[in-house]
Amino acid sequence: MGFEPILIVGVLLLAMGVVGFLAYRAEQKRSEGLRRVAEEMGFEYAANGTADGLRAHYPGFHLFTQGRKPDVRNLLRGKAGGLEVAIFDYSYVTGSGKSRRTWRQTVLAFEINDVDLPGFSLRPEMWFHKIGQWFGYKDIDFESHPKFSRMYLLRSGEKEDDVRALFNDHVLEYYESHPNVCTEGCGGRLVYYRAQERVKPADVRLFLEEGFEVLALFRPTKEAAQ
Repeated sequence: MGFEPILIVGVLLLAMGVVGFLAYRAEQKRSEGLRRVAEEMGFEYAANGTADGLRAHYPGFHLFTQGRKPDVRNLLRGKAGGLEVAIFDYSYVTGSGKSRRTWRQTVLAFEINDVDLPGFSLRPEMWFHKIGQWFGYKDIDFESHPKFSRMYLLRSGEKEDDVRALFNDHVLEYYESHPNVCTEGCGGRLVYYRAQERVKPADVRLFLEEGFEVLALFRPTKEAAQ
């Protein structure tokens, strides 16, 4: 091998090393920022969580059944608005080779002791969901709110009628004016997130406020704001 190919390989390896180091430093900086936010909010902070325990705690929740290699990081846990709250980065992997993709999002999870939600998952509707419906993939639509039905894929557990009742006009109109968010609920648990979007440390409080707005939709008779 001549000098020029060796030089090219060396440059490529150096570039890969630099990219890897910058990514590592960015993650380190993010963790440091979230740790400070947790301290300021009076929350506990853990650099890593247990994905298996998380999946067991939220059985049937769409997000936590996706992909492989689930990973929980930057876990903030504490009380807000009288409720147990957890905020964490959650990732999983789909595909392989050139199709391999890592999905990363920040999730806000509520533990609610005064609501028994029917199982549901809500996320933005994509073109492949529409194709899936031709083959029986279930989506709950509302003739009274075609905009919502175009924007979102809403699926239920065993109690579709209860989910339809839960998504009243006020709830449907809220989501029509708030695109690209995901919400899942069942029993006394509700999670809120945006797929493939991690919240910056400086925006954690705003993210929590948004989550309480969503929670109030499904807990209308209770004071859900901080």
